[in-house]
Amino acid sequence: MRRNRSVVLSLALTAAMLITAAVRKIFQYAAAPARDKDSDFIFPASKSQDWPTVMIAEPKVAPVAFKQIGGFTNDASRLKKQQSTV
Repeated sequence: MRRNRSVVLSLALTAAMLITAAVRKIFQYAAAPARDKDSDFIFPASKSQDWPTVMIAEPKVAPVAFKQIGGFTNDASRLKKQQSTV
């Protein structure tokens, strides 16, 4: 009888600790931020961080032209089935 009481008591205390930790974590996540977010996109920060980035895209022509002859075309929702005109 004494052993059963100690097992139940230890399980109850463990459950109470887990619930307390979970509630504390929920309140931490729900709280307002303590400070502004840092917007450093380069790590580590460098002197050239203020320079603008220039990207040049040169699309290439596809080597093969595809053409559908007859049949049906369909959109992703499969609601609009259309006769192909080519």
